[in-house]
Parts: sequence; C-alpha cells; structure tokens
Amino acid sequence: MKTKGATSPYPMGKNSGSTNYTMFDIDRLLHLVEQALPLGRDEWERLAVT
Repeated sequence: MKTKGATSPYPMGKNSGSTNYTMFDIDRLLHLVEQALPLGRDEWERLAVT
C-alpha cells in the first residue's frame, strides 16, 4: 500500500521520448537475472552476502 506523498528515490520507467530497449539490452538483462536468480534458501543467503 502506498502512503500519500511517498516518493521513490529511484525513478520508474523511462523518460518521454526515449528510445526503446534493444534486444541486446533485454538479452543482457535476462542473462544477469538468470545468473543471480535465487531459487532456494541457500542461494538467497549467498546473494545477500555478495
């Protein structure tokens, strides 16, 4: 639930008029997520200390 007047320190989305992500950008992001994706308790703990 969002509180009234709360703002995120990180902007969401992209600025109006910016270009779309390239397939290279998307593939790179998915590769990085796949490498770090924690699937069990031990992996979450490993990720937390890195």
